[in-house]
Amino acid sequence: MRIWPSYLLCIAVNSYIIPYLGSGPRWFLEERATACPGGAWKNALFIDNFYEDWQICFGWGWYLTCDF
Repeated sequence: MRIWPSYLLCIAVNSYIIPYLGSGPRWFLEERATACPGGAWKNALFIDNFYEDWQICFGWGWYLTCDF
């Protein structure tokens, strides 16, 4: 569980801070990638692979879920 605090920090930054930091003609791609429709708790508890909504907050965190 040593990685959990760092993982939570990355989820928070990716989901709640990065969308407010930019603008430009291609920024909509980043906003769509970091959109978190109420699913950060799934990633924080490592249960995001059990849901089929495919609107995950932290896409590349799937490996940690599988590993746990």
